[in-house]
Amino acid sequence: MIGGSGEWIPVRVEARWTDRTGTERTGMVSAGTATAAGTVVEIWLDEEGRVVDEPIQPLTAVLLGIGAAGGVLAIGGALLYALWSAVRSVTGAANDRRWEREWAQVEPVWSSRRFQ
Repeated sequence: MIGGSGEWIPVRVEARWTDRTGTERTGMVSAGTATAAGTVVEIWLDEEGRVVDEPIQPLTAVLLGIGAAGGVLAIGGALLYALWSAVRSVTGAANDRRWEREWAQVEPVWSSRRFQ
């Protein structure tokens, strides 16, 4: 602990351990600053015997998955909305031009005005 705050601050230290096959290995692992030399600490190894971080808890994995899914849905929704807005804008502009052309032909007849 640093400053008596109760906060656990990890530091990298040289350690020795025996792997699944009984081979003694050494390497750098994380331990708390207040950990005395020779203290047994838990470490995690991958399939090849390398030191790795502790796996996340199942609830954390679920929450991260939900957050990622929410992010994907939000971004996907925003992209679909942007695409829909662009198509709507282009279609609306094309419809406006067509309406103006048709109205230029129909309005004089409809209002009993003739081109002069």
